[in-house]
Amino acid sequence: MSRMSNQTMVKDIVCGKEVSPETAVTTNYGDRPYYFCSKACSMEFAGDPLKFVDKSKSISSTEGSLMISESGELTQKESSHRA
Repeated sequence: MSRMSNQTMVKDIVCGKEVSPETAVTTNYGDRPYYFCSKACSMEFAGDPLKFVDKSKSISSTEGSLMISESGELTQKESSHRA
């Protein structure tokens, strides 16, 4: 007997697959998390996030450099100098 879930699914913005936030590979960029079906999609996003992020949506901070942690999480390093 299969059990239906009320779980919300989200779209992997790299490949378009629907994924569960509970089991997806998660990367934080700007002010929000992004969910991926695999490490490969996460790494493709990390290589050029602006290719996938809708530039019309608000992102709290895009200053600084992007870094990938040992666990594969994409993080932003704040710029060391301010205007």
